[in-house]
Amino acid sequence: MSNIDESLELPFSLRNYQIEGSNFLKTRDNALLADEMGLGKTVQAIVGLRLLIKEKKLKKVLIIVPASLKSNWINEFKTWAPKLKPVLVEGPKSKRLYLYKAPIQILIISYESIREDIEDIKFNTFFDLVILDEAQRIKNYSSNTSKAIRQIRSNSKWALTGTPLENSPKDISSIYSFVK
Repeated sequence: MSNIDESLELPFSLRNYQIEGSNFLKTRDNALLADEMGLGKTVQAIVGLRLLIKEKKLKKVLIIVPASLKSNWINEFKTWAPKLKPVLVEGPKSKRLYLYKAPIQILIISYESIREDIEDIKFNTFFDLVILDEAQRIKNYSSNTSKAIRQIRSNSKWALTGTPLENSPKDISSIYSFVK
């Protein structure tokens, strides 16, 4: 198994499957990472993101997560990518709309907020990469959240989920419609 670029100076060694997952994400514009819960999908995504940023391939990234995981993502960035400074998109709508336009490389937002903001950003905001954590949140193709997520404009899309086998083929199809 080839190792991750040593110049990243990771705080801990990655397991082989995490190296494989990080490289998998890095080499694909659109990807679904469906590891079991607890195997470090967040870490794999952050390392893949760091590799692309190091290659100057990403200027603007949006990470959409359940509201309960926003602080977890911030903490994982502090550990695995301390030089990157993601910003939480939260607060009043006017502040959130400002943050989308601001020269901030990495934004982290909840599914609920992006659903509320999509009409204001869908035509005039573009991201190099959108990452969905807990992508099963869009398993219902006709839900307002799923519809909103599919309207986000970006070059690349990654979906992370720890529950792929619990989903029906119809649910998985909805997640694939995002990463297609």
